[in-house]
Amino acid sequence: MRLTDLHHDLDLLRGDVAAELEAVTRLESQTSTLHDEEAREEVRRIADEKKAHAAALLRQIERLDPKFSERLRG
Repeated sequence: MRLTDLHHDLDLLRGDVAAELEAVTRLESQTSTLHDEEAREEVRRIADEKKAHAAALLRQIERLDPKFSERLRG
């Protein structure tokens, strides 16, 4: 993989992580304002899925960026 391709891929993945984490923040804040318990539980479940997505994307960033991985594990 060329360096420019690597930078492109990392940039896209970082944006994806940011979007997933923003969704987690929004969804978790909704759980305190929703009145319906079933809706609250569904939103919590979706937030947990978003966390799993963010973690999966971070694993890809770690794989592509060893320095990031070192810092994360450091």
